[in-house]
Amino acid sequence: MVPEVCPEHGYCARLDLGGRLTAAAWLDEDRMYLADFEGRIRLLDVRTGVVTMVLEGLSIPRGLTVLDGHLYVSEMGNVCRLVRQVLGQEGIRCKYEAGASDLEFLSRTSAQVLSYQIIDDSGELSDRQVVVDRIMAWDPTHAPNGLANDGEYVYVSIGHPQHVIDPGHILITDADELKSHNRRTDLMGVVARFRPPDNEVEVYATGLRNTYGISIAPDGTIYGADNDGPATEGQREELNAIVAGGFYGYPIYGTYEAPPEAGVSEPVAVLEGKASTFAHANPDGIYVAYLALDGSSDGFVVDRFDYAGGRPERIVSARGHTTAILERNGLLYLASFDGNVHVINPHVAAAAPLNLDSYYDDYVDEVIADGGLPIISSDYDVYLGAGVLIYDKHPCTPADTEDGFFLHVVPVNLDALPEDRRQYNFDRRDFKFADYGWRNGDRCRAVRRLPEYDISTIRTGQSVREESGWRSIWEGQYHLNFGSYYDDYLDEVIADGGLPIIASDYDVYLGEGVLIYDKHPCTPADTEAGFFLHVVPVNLDDLPEERRQYNFDNWGFSFDDDGWQNGDRCRAVRRLPEYDISTIRTGQTVREESGWRNIWEGEYRFER
Repeated sequence: MVPEVCPEHGYCARLDLGGRLTAAAWLDEDRMYLADFEGRIRLLDVRTGVVTMVLEGLSIPRGLTVLDGHLYVSEMGNVCRLVRQVLGQEGIRCKYEAGASDLEFLSRTSAQVLSYQIIDDSGELSDRQVVVDRIMAWDPTHAPNGLANDGEYVYVSIGHPQHVIDPGHILITDADELKSHNRRTDLMGVVARFRPPDNEVEVYATGLRNTYGISIAPDGTIYGADNDGPATEGQREELNAIVAGGFYGYPIYGTYEAPPEAGVSEPVAVLEGKASTFAHANPDGIYVAYLALDGSSDGFVVDRFDYAGGRPERIVSARGHTTAILERNGLLYLASFDGNVHVINPHVAAAAPLNLDSYYDDYVDEVIADGGLPIISSDYDVYLGAGVLIYDKHPCTPADTEDGFFLHVVPVNLDALPEDRRQYNFDRRDFKFADYGWRNGDRCRAVRRLPEYDISTIRTGQSVREESGWRSIWEGQYHLNFGSYYDDYLDEVIADGGLPIIASDYDVYLGEGVLIYDKHPCTPADTEAGFFLHVVPVNLDDLPEERRQYNFDNWGFSFDDDGWQNGDRCRAVRRLPEYDISTIRTGQTVREESGWRNIWEGEYRFER
């Protein structure tokens, strides 16, 4: 919750929501809408900390604004994520439509701006309408991003689809061809606007490569930082004052530093960095979030620029992307890709720039000081905090931050997984140090929020890609409340008179959609041999195609992945497939010189 009086050091509060936050907008004095990369919109009361889900199922919402009882949302629509691989002269293909031509693929992709009516004081949403459509977008970034309004018009910044038309990468240049595929060729690299309720769209300014969050200053000027992506020689990112009819030079001038041409608007400032994500204008100046590359910081920052330009004031050194900046009662609310909203007093911070990493350092130090032991001890020690994993390495070098981190999360109930992850039986939360980590002297730390469902197992580490494939630098795994959850469940099954369906070295019980293996007493040797589990369906057509030749499904597992010890008791749980089952055969097996030998085995036939 946000305190009535902000502390003198300028850091007021951290509101922890989880999810990768992408956009924010005030509903009223105390509540803000927050969009995230997972396609949700939630309502946060900053006074009470209460979070309410109001919408799910969007496709990467990037911008939010509230006007006249409506919430406007820019989202990616049916944009397909590209495998950015140029195949000879054929251009860039979508991995889901590898057989389509460039124009055929283009005809299937579009992004859009939506509106929802806000229901009374609840903040709930209804009456979905498509306000702007047919926006050409080949990936989730160069598309409609920031939204803002001046009380009359809604403004939307739309990135240029550089993978289609870009110097040196020209795939399609004929505007008539684009129009023939029902795309708005006027809505590329622009700021556009529309006025409700007629919502007729007009282009406001052009020549912008990819401006993310935009903001309207008190004098009505729109400000935005034009994002250039990777910082390479001859390119730059710039803060622009975006005015009606303005032309900002892309792709000829601006981010490619060609000499100014007649009619090209000069930037307010050139950023000494990259990956700009948001600009917020108020009477004090323009706050810009980006990755600083001026030697003063090795992470994301928020700087304040004067309207006259010049060198900025550093306000915040942040741990992750600041993707939206809101203001209320003189305080700034920084929504972050790490799932938090940081509340700061910018006037105090300007005198002594805030380092948000120090607040995470304090938290990590408290976890360790309270006797917290790492759940994984390796190159990085991994600690479990309140809903987060903390990675800590000391001493560390820059090389320790270069290789990506993998994080695989297995839920207790696989139905909690996103639908596209259920075939893999785990959630993928991989990340880069640049997004979630920071350095403090010769110490490297990172914090990654865990999903909110009940977690069975965490597997994490660092890996590097080599010619032969991926190689793990270090890795480890940890079982959470998986055991205690199923201990209680199995104890209930047995207490209710449940008998094992197979009585052997391990007694095997049938739960709701799961097999539970139980051995008492047990020794470490009982956990070393692998378990085989052959499942025969009633209808063999239910088998995966590659298993039909064997007439059964192979669901074998190891104790390390699906088991746990409770005193001298060993237990394991294996989820069953959802189709109708005829027979289960299971047991443990060990490999010897002469071949595989079953230690124990049993079979159970379902009654039909």
